[in-house]
Amino acid sequence: MVAYYKALVFCQISANSCNLAHGTSPDGAASIVNIGTNGALLETVALVDKDAGPIRIAVSFELYGVPVSLDLSAEVRAAKTEPAADGFPRHQCGVEFKDLQPNDRLALGSLLWFQMHEHPDHAA
Repeated sequence: MVAYYKALVFCQISANSCNLAHGTSPDGAASIVNIGTNGALLETVALVDKDAGPIRIAVSFELYGVPVSLDLSAEVRAAKTEPAADGFPRHQCGVEFKDLQPNDRLALGSLLWFQMHEHPDHAA
């Protein structure tokens, strides 16, 4: 069984090249809808082009009272747009983390364990 944490966590995404549809820059805020040790589901302001190359995800959170900051490399594996109740489109993309350092993998695993223990209704 693969566990992931369902939450709305804010992060920054960036890329070395234009990565969004319509040629706009992907740099900016995104929300992490869910996260696991192998990847995440992000929600962005603009549609992400899944074929444009790697992105960087910078995220900070507190784990057991200790601030943790991660700067992760990821590949976009899927992208879609859905209508939202407020009338604005919701752009989501599924990313797979690439070349995780051992400490990054440990931090992600610890985050999942902590959230499953503290908030079992949010773990799937």
